[in-house]
Amino acid sequence: MSGMNLLPFFSFFIRNYLRSHRYLREVVLIFVFNVFFWGFLYGPKPEDAVWTVFGVFALLLNMVTVPSLFYLEKGNSLYFPLLKPNGRLRFLFAKIAAVFCIDFFWVFVFAVIYGIRFGEMNYFVLLIPRLLLLAFLLALSTSLLTLTFSYKPWVVWLLLILLVFGGIINKSALFPLHTPGRFFGLFTVLLPPFLEILYSAVTLKFPFWRMVFLTAGVVQMVFYLFLNYWLILKKDFV
Repeated sequence: MSGMNLLPFFSFFIRNYLRSHRYLREVVLIFVFNVFFWGFLYGPKPEDAVWTVFGVFALLLNMVTVPSLFYLEKGNSLYFPLLKPNGRLRFLFAKIAAVFCIDFFWVFVFAVIYGIRFGEMNYFVLLIPRLLLLAFLLALSTSLLTLTFSYKPWVVWLLLILLVFGGIINKSALFPLHTPGRFFGLFTVLLPPFLEILYSAVTLKFPFWRMVFLTAGVVQMVFYLFLNYWLILKKDFV
């Protein structure tokens, strides 16, 4: 293995994740979600609002999977990969990819189950763009939560604040800024646009200010990934 080939690291971490039964935390969350999810299956037709539920499910999964992949490695499974060429970077990005794939897999499974239940072609036609939006949500959330590992665990409280307020504040509704008293709305650009992503997944409509925040979300994701990259090079694993 040489260069930045992530596949061997990725498969190593996935096998370790399964072998050490760290998926049990996710299984509990999936079981709880499944209890509520069945209520949506009894409607007369598919509801677009279910994508809000899938989005919240994705974020909750992410909050469980990140610590499972990053903090529960032990012994050689943690230190052996770090000795490889570019070990720290491959370690980091392979784990980010593993977290993303695990969480996206479960969102995909439930989204397909929901579509099969109603069997409407229009649902499956719109499935891909909606899944892409939830993939963006997961990528942004994963890059953000990974900072708890690449930097310090204590920042988790700050990241949770960003997650919560990014998911409940309708940031695009604050714009344009008509009065000086509303200039505080400029700070909402710093919040991850989770609510805007969920609105987009439900409506598949992209007004101007929503697009502004979605674009800001892409910039945030790139920034968080670069920050993780920079911090992991300085991290003390001893």
